[in-house]
Amino acid sequence: MTIFNDGPLLLKTILRTNFTGLTGLVEFDSDRSLIQPSYDIINVIGTGFRRIGYWSNYSGLSTDAPETLYLKAPNRSRANQKLQSVVWP
Repeated sequence: MTIFNDGPLLLKTILRTNFTGLTGLVEFDSDRSLIQPSYDIINVIGTGFRRIGYWSNYSGLSTDAPETLYLKAPNRSRANQKLQSVVWP
């Protein structure tokens, strides 16, 4: 088995790189954390899909877009953790 010795260099390169991936903008801060990470939660229906909400570190599960929630104080209470209903096939 071989050992990859350039791990620290690879990590440094990844942390300096900002790009748009499947989930949107990927950018890291000095603590190696994603900057305002958020994801769409989708419901796949046949050959299509619909968005039923969002997840972010800031707000948890929500039906409101994370960009609008960043303007408010964080509220991760259980009562605010909501998604739209899922359509089952």
